[in-house]
Amino acid sequence: MKDTDRCYKHQEQADIERRRRAQLTLPPLVDLKTVQREIGNVAQALIEDRIDEDYAGELLQKLERASMALRGSRA
Repeated sequence: MKDTDRCYKHQEQADIERRRRAQLTLPPLVDLKTVQREIGNVAQALIEDRIDEDYAGELLQKLERASMALRGSRA
């Protein structure tokens, strides 16, 4: 590509690496309200292309497990 430092493929790889470095981290999941808020944050980060689908899936699995554990502790 003219007038660029990287070709298309290398730019794509750099973008993936940039997203990985800026990954969203979950706070302590101490209550269901926090879990719900973080589900929204994960969705927003995915929409804004700050994280990829695989990482979003990992985060949502953690949120699901936390939600189930928190619901079980209320009973």
